[in-house]
Amino acid sequence: MKSRVPVFLDYLQSARRYSVHTVSAYRRDLADFERFLIEDRKTSTRAEEISEDDVRAYLRSLTRRKLSARTVARRLASLRAFQKYLLRRDVRGVQIGPELKAPRIPKRLPGVLSKEELASLLDRTDWESHPRGKRDRAILELFYSTGIRLSELIRLRLKDIHLDQGMAQVQGKGNRERRVPMGKTAVQTLRAFLDTHPGRRADAPVFPGRSGPLSSRTVQRIVSRHLRRIARRSRLSPHLLRHSFATHLLDGGAELRAVQ
Repeated sequence: MKSRVPVFLDYLQSARRYSVHTVSAYRRDLADFERFLIEDRKTSTRAEEISEDDVRAYLRSLTRRKLSARTVARRLASLRAFQKYLLRRDVRGVQIGPELKAPRIPKRLPGVLSKEELASLLDRTDWESHPRGKRDRAILELFYSTGIRLSELIRLRLKDIHLDQGMAQVQGKGNRERRVPMGKTAVQTLRAFLDTHPGRRADAPVFPGRSGPLSSRTVQRIVSRHLRRIARRSRLSPHLLRHSFATHLLDGGAELRAVQ
């Protein structure tokens, strides 16, 4: 595995155009499996010599470690992806038969904020009294108005924002680009924020941090801090705004396929 995994990860990033975060998840999963083979199984890590018994033993060890069903399923999916990659290169290794199933993952309905909760936050907050209030409101409005992901918001550059058209050019999963409409309020709050940072270059991040764009952790903290004022629940994340955006569109009569 030592020589084949780096090539596999490079293939995912360069050929399949997977995001850095996705490739990092594959790297962690495969490194954990390799560690298990060396330290627990005390067997070869050569891909050609890895048997299905090794994989089954690994999955049992994950259960003993009390990892969630979702994590165990992801680890198995990473091994299957690696196996598939090897087979395409005529390497028969990491044997995983179709009968080896991942544990059942309990379905979890995403939380949704009500329109009243969001109105109380977005429209009835004195943003001028908050440090960096214009920035924070622009972030919240953009998430709720467009339904974009956290990674997509961070990647936004000034050249991607077309305020006169009410559109944003978003780079999503697999580096695929799409144009998303922004609501009138989002355009107004974004314009007010951008006016506080005049004269920046077109390739500058929309939401700048100390060096480059704001980090995902910083944006998560910003969103959680403000949502905590209106909602008493766990998982107060940007994803909650994304689910609320989609749900409110459906409630308003939008077609499911269009929302998807």
